[in-house]
Amino acid sequence: MTDENPYEAPESIRPRSPRAGRFELASRGLRLLGAILDGLAVGVVQVPIFLGLGFLDFGNLGAQQAVGVLVLMWLIGLGTFLLVQGWLLPRGQTVGKLMFGMRIVDIRTNEPPGFGRVFGMRYLPTMFLSSIPLIGPVVGLVDALMIFRADRRCLHDLIASTRVIEVSARKR
Repeated sequence: MTDENPYEAPESIRPRSPRAGRFELASRGLRLLGAILDGLAVGVVQVPIFLGLGFLDFGNLGAQQAVGVLVLMWLIGLGTFLLVQGWLLPRGQTVGKLMFGMRIVDIRTNEPPGFGRVFGMRYLPTMFLSSIPLIGPVVGLVDALMIFRADRRCLHDLIASTRVIEVSARKR
């Protein structure tokens, strides 16, 4: 009698991406430093715009005007983010990730996921949710605390099916 099961599914060989080999997850500390640098880079552009347009004085606005100003601020913030970071996103990097030797890659292929997926799935949903009163701070906290999981993937990584890896200096 044989031990073979005629109903067992056949084994298959999973195709591998050229880059699906070895990789090192970016450290939590480097990711934090990269995020701080990204925030500073965008802030350097945003603050003068907001000051110049007088957006920091909400005291004399009615409710409708305040909502309009908030939407405009969000759009300006989005525009400055794209201005500062957008040219690197197709490579899976931001200013902070480039400076600290990291790259955003697809969880399955270890290839940069491209601008549309990085921006549309990784950044836009959490940017939008973070701007909602009461919900935003909770989303931001959950997103940040998820870095302490074993796979070091935050909420935005899970949404976009990405991870952040270290990149050697010659591959940046």
